[in-house]
Amino acid sequence: MGQFSRDMRKTATDLIKQFGDSCVLTKVSKNGEYDPNTGKTIKTTKDFAIFGSVNSDVNNHFASLQNSNLLAFTSTSVMIAWFGEEVDSTWLYNGQNIITVTPIRTQNDIVAYTLSIGEKD
Repeated sequence: MGQFSRDMRKTATDLIKQFGDSCVLTKVSKNGEYDPNTGKTIKTTKDFAIFGSVNSDVNNHFASLQNSNLLAFTSTSVMIAWFGEEVDSTWLYNGQNIITVTPIRTQNDIVAYTLSIGEKD
């Protein structure tokens, strides 16, 4: 990891913590774990208490929906800083579905993520 990406991770973390709110990201196991008591495979979860900052719905959605803001009613875009785990759309943000995950990278390192939160089709 380069010095620039280390500095950018710290800056992103500091800004999101200062201007955002606390949130919980939940990692849901993809395959689950075998429970010998029931003989079944159960999904397990692990929670991460971090900070997230809401992006402007108008800026994200106005241009893509031919001058309407209808998508803003069904999804929200948030930014989270790198916290040591790779996030994908199987995770949950404050118990809600993550629709898309867009990593923000520099020097081949993830600095932050933009997450689209809402209902899955």
